Amino acid sequence: MMPMEKECLTYTGAVVNAEYYMVVFASLILVGGIIGMVKAGSKASLIASTTIFLIIIGLVYVAAEINCVVGSIALFILSCILAPMFKGKWDKTALPPPSMQAPLASESKGKKKFMPFGLLTVMSLAAIFLSACMVYYALQCQVQ
Repeated sequence: MMPMEKECLTYTGAVVNAEYYMVVFASLILVGGIIGMVKAGSKASLIASTTIFLIIIGLVYVAAEINCVVGSIALFILSCILAPMFKGKWDKTALPPPSMQAPLASESKGKKKFMPFGLLTVMSLAAIFLSACMVYYALQCQVQ
């Protein structure tokens, strides 16, 4: 087996694992939208999460079946967009500190709720890393 062939076999395993991760990530986004709809009656949450879910699943399909480089780059770009969006939403979940303990509330920030936006922020960062690895391996195998 040639060295490049061995790298491409590694690439196949890495991409399959990254694709599974992206499907789980997309599914958690969808579940979050469904929970938002049920708990708060937010149709916007359901529509946005469904849209992102379909885009991620579509890009995973593109990466797996059509063009790995294009699909991987698109997943990387989407993950880079989602991470700051979820981080901003996570920042908004900070509970105000009790007024007796922090008389100058502007100087003290409250504790942030980790679920769901903290988890999605961390998962977005992992998606950035995995999709960057997918791009790297895809480009390495195209050199053959």
